[in-house]
Amino acid sequence: ALNAENAGASAAVIINNQQLPNGIIPMGAGMNGGAVTIPAVMIGNADGQTIRDELPGVNATVQCPVGGCPVPNPINRDSDLDNGIIAHEYGHGISNRLVGGPANVGCLSHAERMGEGWSDWWTLVLSALPSHTPTLPRGTGNYVLFKAENGPGIRNFPYSTDLGVNPQTYADIAATNVPHGVGEIWNAMLWEMHWLLIPKYGFSPDFYNGNGGNNTAIQLVIDGMKMTVCSPTFVDARDGILAADAALGGFDECEIWTAFAKRGVGFSAIGGTPNVGDEVEAFDFPPGLDPNCADAIFTDGFESGDTSVWSITVP
Repeated sequence: ALNAENAGASAAVIINNQQLPNGIIPMGAGMNGGAVTIPAVMIGNADGQTIRDELPGVNATVQCPVGGCPVPNPINRDSDLDNGIIAHEYGHGISNRLVGGPANVGCLSHAERMGEGWSDWWTLVLSALPSHTPTLPRGTGNYVLFKAENGPGIRNFPYSTDLGVNPQTYADIAATNVPHGVGEIWNAMLWEMHWLLIPKYGFSPDFYNGNGGNNTAIQLVIDGMKMTVCSPTFVDARDGILAADAALGGFDECEIWTAFAKRGVGFSAIGGTPNVGDEVEAFDFPPGLDPNCADAIFTDGFESGDTSVWSITVP
């Protein structure tokens, strides 16, 4: 935008050609962005292509907010002040180094990649509290954007096990933005698994030595990355978690299948290629596994809505 202004532009339209079909993201000021005085807006790739097709015969009007364009003296929060964002970005270092084995660090560059989801996972799991409940809406990046804590933040939906709050399933990756929208659908499945394991094992605030359901979920996610092939589909990554569970003794197969089947990566789901749009979702269980197996882990105490029950740690 600064280069455009220095070249004489009265406004700048930034086309995001990396987010499909029409994803937009908040634009940061960058190193010299504070010097920009012209209005600058972002549009998605599909809208951008429409404009490209008509060049040079395009006329555009930029509607400025009350107070002028740009907004005078905007208040900004640096992302370094948001622990969730810090955890998210470090999370990329984990997934990039583990998925596909130790000899690969470039296994998460395809369209159906889960890197953003695995990183959002760390944002949620490392800031979880004993008072939290499965349906509590939680977002990513809410603080730096001055958004409500229970809103979606920089994602399409907040994370919640309530399908009325977050309805996304596997088939939705074909129409969402890449990579962040795809990633958030993957994390919605990990979050389901997390909340099925906590009633089973309790919640521990000790991330290093605890033995709660949240600790079990972390172990499965970490080991699952190690056992996931390069350029995986959601089905491949699900199988990595199942393989990790089998290596750890196979104690949590029921909860894993329940979580993924709920969001469309059931037994008959087809991952297709590492691209988006050729996957087939399914909500079934493997033959011989009771689809209601997870119901047994809930007691009247858990179903009563008493949030103190989440702080129980089972030896």
